[in-house]
Amino acid sequence: MSGGIKHWIEKLSSESTDERRCACETIAGLSDQFALAPESLLNDVISALRPLLRDNSLSVQISALGALRNLCTDNGDAARKWVVADPLTVAAVINLLTACQENNEDENGVPLGKNSIQLESIHLLIDLCGNCEEAVRIFNQSDGAKIVLSLLTGIDDNFQLKIAAVELFQILSENNCDLAKTLSISENLHCLLGAIQSPHLSFEQLYMKIVTCSILYNVLQTTNDCGASEVMGMIAQLFLAAVEIDFCSAFEELVTASKDTKDHELKTKVEELKFLLKSQQVALETVANIFTVTDSDDEWDDVESCEETDSEATKGDVVLKDSDMDCEKSLSTLSTMLVSELTSRDAVTKVLACFNLKDLMALEFVKNCMCNEPLLLCLRRKFQAMLGCLSNLVFHLELDKLGGEDGLVNLFEWLLCLANESESKSILFDITGAMNSTVRKIASLNHPRLLEMYNTHLTSLLNLGRNCSDCLTQANVVRTISSIGCSIAKSNPAEPQLLMIAEFLFRVASEAELLWISAEALDAIFDVFAEDDTNHVLHKFQMVEKMQRLLPNFLQKCREQKKSCNGEQRLIVSTVQSNFARFISYKKSSCVDKKI
Repeated sequence: MSGGIKHWIEKLSSESTDERRCACETIAGLSDQFALAPESLLNDVISALRPLLRDNSLSVQISALGALRNLCTDNGDAARKWVVADPLTVAAVINLLTACQENNEDENGVPLGKNSIQLESIHLLIDLCGNCEEAVRIFNQSDGAKIVLSLLTGIDDNFQLKIAAVELFQILSENNCDLAKTLSISENLHCLLGAIQSPHLSFEQLYMKIVTCSILYNVLQTTNDCGASEVMGMIAQLFLAAVEIDFCSAFEELVTASKDTKDHELKTKVEELKFLLKSQQVALETVANIFTVTDSDDEWDDVESCEETDSEATKGDVVLKDSDMDCEKSLSTLSTMLVSELTSRDAVTKVLACFNLKDLMALEFVKNCMCNEPLLLCLRRKFQAMLGCLSNLVFHLELDKLGGEDGLVNLFEWLLCLANESESKSILFDITGAMNSTVRKIASLNHPRLLEMYNTHLTSLLNLGRNCSDCLTQANVVRTISSIGCSIAKSNPAEPQLLMIAEFLFRVASEAELLWISAEALDAIFDVFAEDDTNHVLHKFQMVEKMQRLLPNFLQKCREQKKSCNGEQRLIVSTVQSNFARFISYKKSSCVDKKI
C-alpha cells in the first residue's frame, strides 16, 4: 500500500489541477486503509493535503476537504492530531465556506454541491476546534461565526447542516468571551432564542433545540447577564422536558414495529431514537455542568449584584452588555438562577426517572439482539450522562432537595441494584461513581436506617468489589467502602462489619497489580481504623503484622510504577508512602498500651 499512496502524495503537488484533484479523490477513497498503515504515512498524506485547502482551484479545495474529512472519520485521533498541527487550516475551511456562499459553480462551471461541502466543512471545523485552542482563536478572529449563523437562519431545511452548525457552536461557546460577544448581539441572540421557541415535530428537531439551549447557557453565563431570568426558565423547562421523555416506551414501539417494518423505515425510526438519546445526553451533561459552576460555598459572597437591564429594551428582549465581560468569574449569578429554576422543577426526581432497570434491559437487548453499535453507544452515553448528573446533584444539593435521608438511602439501594445487573464496564464505573457520592452524603448523617442499610447491603457491595475486573470501578468501590467503614467506626466500632471491611481492603491492597489501587485501599485502611476504638478489629485480623510484611512490597511497587501514575494517582501514592510506616508504628504502640 505504501508505494501506491506515495505516488498519490506526489501527485498532490502536481502543477496540473486535474492531477491534484484526482489525487485527493483517490486518497479519500482509500482512507479506511490507513488504519493498518504506519502513522508516519498518515502524517505525510495529511501534511500534503492541508495546503490544498488554500489551492487556487476551488474544485481542488473541495476534494482536499473531502479527503481530510474521510481520514479523520476513519482514523480518529491518529488523523486529528496531524490535521490540527496546522491551525491555519481553520482559516482555509472558513474561506471555503465563504466561497460556497458566493459561488454556485467551480472554476470549470461544474455546479457545487453546496450542502455537502458546507456539511463537510462544519464537521472538519468541529474536529479542529474541539482539539486545538489556536484553532478556536483563529475562528474567533474570522467571519466564521457570521457564516455559521447564516446556515442556521437560511431557508434551507437541511437539518443535517443545521445540527452540525449548532454542534460547532456548542463546542466553541464554552468559556469563549469573543464568541459570546458575537452571539449576544441582539439579532444573533434572537436567532438562537427563536430556535428554542419553535415547536418540534421530531426528536431530530428536539435535539437541535436542546443543543441550542446549551449554547445559550454558555453564552449567557460567559456574559453573566442577570436580565435573562425568562430565558433561564425556558432552558430549565426544555432540559427537564427532554429528560422526562420515556425512552423505553419509544424503544418498545420500535421493537414491536421491527417485525413488520421495511428496512429503510426501521432505519429512520432508529435514527429518531438516537436523536432522543442524544437530546437527553446533552440536557443531562449541561445540568451537571450548571451545578458544578456553583461548586464553592465560599464564593457566594463574591457574586456581583446584577445590573438593571436597559430601560429602553423592548419587552421579551434579553439585554447583554458587550463591555466588561469577565470570563474569570468563579460563580455566575446566571448559574445560580438556573439552579433555582431546576430545583424548583424537581430536577432530581426527573433525572432519576430517566433511567431504570428497563432501560438497562433495553441496552442489553440492543447489544445482544439488534447489534446496532451506534444506538448502543447513544444509550450508553445517555446513561453515563445521567449518572454524572446524579453525582453532581447529590454532591451539591441540600438534603431536602434530594428527598431527605430516606430518599438518599433509597437512591443507594437503586444504584446497587443497577450495579449488580450491569454487564458493561464503562457503565459500572459510572454507577459506582454515583454510588460513592451518595454514600459519602449518607455517611455524614446520623440516620437510623444507616446501620440497617450496611447490614443489608455490605456483603453485596464487597462482592461487587471482589469480582470487579476494571481498576477504575474497583477504586470507586474502595472509596465507597471507606466511607461506610468510617461511618461504622465512628458510630459503633464494635460492629462485626468492620472485620469484613478490613479483610476486603487488605486483600485489595496486597493483590492489586496497579500501585495506585493498592494505595487507595491502604489509604482507606488508615481512615477507617484511625481511632483506637477499632484496634480490636486490627488485632483480630492481625492487620499490623500483615501490613509489616506488605510494606517492602509496596515500596518496591512505588519504585517501579510511581512515575507512570497521573497527578491524582501520584498524590494518593505519595500520601500512603508517607503514612504507611507511621500507621504501623502507631498501631503497634497503641495496641501495646491498651494491652490488646
